[in-house]
Order: sequence, then structure tokens, then C-alpha cells
Amino acid sequence: MRILYSPEQLDRHISRHHCWILAGSSIGALAINFHSDGLLTASACVTLGAVPGPVASYREEAGIWMLAILSGMIGLGFYGALAVPRVTNLWDQQRHPWALGLDLVIATKVTWLQVRALASVTVWNQLWYRTGNGPARPTTFNEANP
Repeated sequence: MRILYSPEQLDRHISRHHCWILAGSSIGALAINFHSDGLLTASACVTLGAVPGPVASYREEAGIWMLAILSGMIGLGFYGALAVPRVTNLWDQQRHPWALGLDLVIATKVTWLQVRALASVTVWNQLWYRTGNGPARPTTFNEANP
């Protein structure tokens, strides 16, 4: 399995980001309504859906890689802040430990998709601008405004 998405896969992933927000909101509403586990998966899905919006112009903007790294750090920190207490409670919980385990596994997979997408944005954005394959851009302020 390749870690990075190809540019076509990345564009497809970015174009479907609203589906992840809808799925996460639905899972969260069901988890709250039925008083069950699923909030970690819901928050991971919403985060995965929210992140591609700002980095969608990774082919046109030169500095999007910085935003992708920052978004990845925030997303992983958010995941860690929610997952660590759940893992410690997994062993103490007598009621449905399999549901909490399933929630952790699915949320980890969704977070891995987010890391792959943001790593791909970072690498492709850097490659296009370092090799000069990105859109034409002026190199100095004087060239931009003669």
C-alpha cells in the first residue's frame, strides 16, 4: 500500500469531503441518542471532512503545505485528546467493551486517511513548486507589479 495519494486520488478525496462531515454528524447524533460509543469515530469523520476545504487549492497556492502540516498536527492532537481517556477506560468498562474497541478502530482508520491526505498535500505542493511545475508565478514583487 502506498502511503501517499496520487494527485487524482487526492482530488477525488477533496471533492467528497462534505460526505465525511455528514457521516460524522449522523454517527454522532446516533451515538448521543442511543447513549452508546461512537463519538470518537464521529469526531474523526467530521475532522476528516473539515480539513480538505482549506487545502483544496494545493495546486495553485505555494504555501498550502504549511497549512496541511498545521491541520495534521491539530487533528492528531484532537484525536489523541479524545482517544487516550477512552483507551484507559476500555479496561475499566464492564458494559460493551467491544463497542468502544470498534469505535477506536474505526476512528484510527479515519484518522489515518486524514494523515495520508495531508501528507499527500504537503508532498505534492512542495514538488510542484520546487520543480517549477506549478502555475506560473512571479519571483519578485517588482515582476508582479511593473
